[in-house]
Amino acid sequence: MPGDPLERSARRLATASSGVIAVAGIIGGAVRLLPWLLDPSVPWAVAVPFARELVSAALEAALVVGWPVGWALACVTASERGEALVLQALGESPATSVARFTRHGVVLAASLTAFSLIYATDAAAPGRVVNELVMSARLACASWTVSGATPRTFTIPFTEMTFLCAPGHVPLIAGPAPGSVAQGAFFVAHDAHVGGDLRSLELDRAHIVMGRSHPIIIGVNAFSVHGMPSWSHASSLPPALRAGVLSLTSWATGSIAALAALHRLIRTRAVAIALSALGPLVGLAILRALERSDVPLIAYACVPLAAAASEVAGIMVADRLRARESTATSPMSVSGLFGLGRRGRR
Repeated sequence: MPGDPLERSARRLATASSGVIAVAGIIGGAVRLLPWLLDPSVPWAVAVPFARELVSAALEAALVVGWPVGWALACVTASERGEALVLQALGESPATSVARFTRHGVVLAASLTAFSLIYATDAAAPGRVVNELVMSARLACASWTVSGATPRTFTIPFTEMTFLCAPGHVPLIAGPAPGSVAQGAFFVAHDAHVGGDLRSLELDRAHIVMGRSHPIIIGVNAFSVHGMPSWSHASSLPPALRAGVLSLTSWATGSIAALAALHRLIRTRAVAIALSALGPLVGLAILRALERSDVPLIAYACVPLAAAASEVAGIMVADRLRARESTATSPMSVSGLFGLGRRGRR
């Protein structure tokens, strides 16, 4: 039954839930960006690459969590209004009702895939973002050397590097010497490039300054250091696989929450929000832990499985607590959610 009220409600509430969570995430990201935007030594253009990463991460998390929340709220509302009972009286099982969300689920999965690909591309190679920061600072510095009246510096966030800008002079980048070149040494170069995994640094036309009382200056056309300890973590999960894992996690947990609501195991909106968000949050936490570890790709299969298991466990606990607080008859148990039977009066 395309276009039926339950499907429209699921689509509308999933979109609204994801939107609310996304706005909250973007506001949180803006708070992190605010110190940079207020710092006169950091040009606004430098914040763009990091802002892109923050927004894509917020949109990804919002859809992962908002999708199940929207489906659960739609099914709880349908149960409250009696629409779900009418469908069941007409012979449609809750599983069939949830299966009609497939068309909407495909759209949500495609959207989530797009956000995940953007975020995962940066997460897999954080040095790419750092190089964008360097390039943005270089452009701002070059512009200042043409139009500025006095020398100034442009700081590159998340690094210890700074561009030195003086009118009429070529922009130079300076920072502490990488690796174990010398304690307290620093470099001044025409350009710098960071490796994708943040473990290498290449300098162009650089001068290495060692010592303070009697400094030694070494000039080289090219300077390269590899094997440095990374000051950040690169994700080990390919972007396409990350998108698939998250889409499967959201679809599985959303279907479980919707089934539980149609079976009246979830009866209030507050409980629906809490339980439907539990699985996706567990999945995100496990994913973030795994992608920063050297684990085989097959290990990521546990993400949707753990998310679904935690959601079922949460529903079971909530059902048990409700059973103890109420003497009313519950028409369906958690085992009934999977077709294992019904529970009679307590």
